[in-house]
Amino acid sequence: MTKSQATEIMKHLIKAQKALDSAVLVADEIQDENERLKYRKQLLSSMSDNSAFIMIPIVKQYPELNPYNDDNEK
Repeated sequence: MTKSQATEIMKHLIKAQKALDSAVLVADEIQDENERLKYRKQLLSSMSDNSAFIMIPIVKQYPELNPYNDDNEK
């Protein structure tokens, strides 16, 4: 993967993470506990998978793309 491709993927993953964060907040408002926990679990699993299987391998290859590195804050 080129750095340009990795940068583009990371840009979209960061947007996706923010959308999933928002979805978790909405899911937290579901009244039925079983349903709430089901959606929360799936959303958090998606977030974890994005991080573990996509973001981390990209950051290993291109450490400068780490979105949590203070040097990358704009």
